[in-house]
Amino acid sequence: MSGNFQKKSSNIFLTLFIGLIVVSFMFTGYESMRGTPDTVAKVGSTPIKFREYQGEYNRQLSFYKRIMGGKDLNQAQIKQFRIKENVINALVERKILLGIGEDLDILPGSERVKKEIKNFDYFKTNGKFDIERYKGLLQANSITPKDFEDDIFNQEQGRISQQLLSQVSISNSYVKAIENFKAKKLTATSVQLDKDNLRTQISVSNKEIREFLAKDQNKARVQSLFNDRKLSLDVPATVTASHILVMTNDKGEAKAQEMIQKYAKEVNTKNFKSLANKYTEDPSGKGKGGALGTFQKGRMVPEFDKAVFEDMKVGSISGPIKTQFGFHLIYLEKRTKGKEAKFDDFKNKLAKELIQNEKTGDFEKLVAKAQDEIKARLKSGNLTKKSSLVKKYNLKIDEKHEINRFEGTKGSIGLDDPKVQGIFKSTSKGQVHIFEEGLKATYVLNVSGVNTNSEKSDTKNEMKLLRNGLGNKLSRSIISQTREGTKVRVYDNLIQ
Repeated sequence: MSGNFQKKSSNIFLTLFIGLIVVSFMFTGYESMRGTPDTVAKVGSTPIKFREYQGEYNRQLSFYKRIMGGKDLNQAQIKQFRIKENVINALVERKILLGIGEDLDILPGSERVKKEIKNFDYFKTNGKFDIERYKGLLQANSITPKDFEDDIFNQEQGRISQQLLSQVSISNSYVKAIENFKAKKLTATSVQLDKDNLRTQISVSNKEIREFLAKDQNKARVQSLFNDRKLSLDVPATVTASHILVMTNDKGEAKAQEMIQKYAKEVNTKNFKSLANKYTEDPSGKGKGGALGTFQKGRMVPEFDKAVFEDMKVGSISGPIKTQFGFHLIYLEKRTKGKEAKFDDFKNKLAKELIQNEKTGDFEKLVAKAQDEIKARLKSGNLTKKSSLVKKYNLKIDEKHEINRFEGTKGSIGLDDPKVQGIFKSTSKGQVHIFEEGLKATYVLNVSGVNTNSEKSDTKNEMKLLRNGLGNKLSRSIISQTREGTKVRVYDNLIQ
């Protein structure tokens, strides 16, 4: 259930569908409503409504919250992950696709729209579309059926446009030309240095820390840094649990309750795992003894959370617990207390970090030393993932990976097209190419020289894959070029 159950446990009134549905979510500090209050941006003459922005913003917040183990993101993290910029970019591309769809006269039929709406589980009762539930959920979120159906129409129009663009007809001669272009390749070893990581190696004495904290303005800076990071420094309470779930969606509540009560009479702490494998209807728990693993508060629905974090004793099995998914028997295996972060426990560490950030001379020397060592070891062919240098400088490394003129780099260290073409302009074996961008530096050693032998595909399947890849690449290019020729205005006062 760590997959399906935790994923579905988000309140359905908050995420009815990805991207376009309105969410009852207001942003702190967004009172400035100059211009048009319900429009956050315009793509050409097409508006991006505030409710669309809210929906996509909340979707991305939920995504990152899951990554962060269920913790809410603070403002510093929202800025770090560039969530607001990503939301605008996603919505702009969506509007570009809608515009392409209109230019191509793509009009999803009313039956297609109705079918899509009826497929949402949120609008079903006992597996069938429930018109009253549909109206009720929309009303609860202050959405009219017309607005919702218009959103679904637009979503379908964009989806069809995307499919058509990726199926652009490509001639065999073009495919063969690209295939020959791909054959121009070399083998390289790439290393990426995040210079900012080197700051932690700058020496700071205990005396420096004491003198730094003795000044009120510095202590206030440390306190502010602690406040920004407190959520990530807190150690949350966790539980480890397993469960048996009987769902109500097909069989109805009365039958599900009857079944769970029967199972409740059979289970004990010794046979719980084996009976969970036999009885649970949670697919992710089958074969795993109903295991949910270890999780924090907020990862499950409220009724489940209350049982394992407040009501139950460790080592006990609950009576039937009812949730929106059905009825559960829960075996609470372990509970770990949380610990709130205290300023005094972190002040020296945070002060050290601030001092390190201010030692620019030491930082520059450390960067120069690291760069010299990396280049020397690369040229000697002595740099591998197991090298002490990789650990010392926390390097990211791809050993002997392919770079070709068409696809670029194959590996975890990506290079944009200008950098790839720069490598192919000077193709001597053993040459090291250096690319600096902000605090990141990438070093690429040409291990093999350039291979220009054509390796044409022999099978129809390989040709088909290449053709599909070219179609997708052209699709992205069309969208990108359309976007470049479209005026986009963003009302910063509404989203910053």
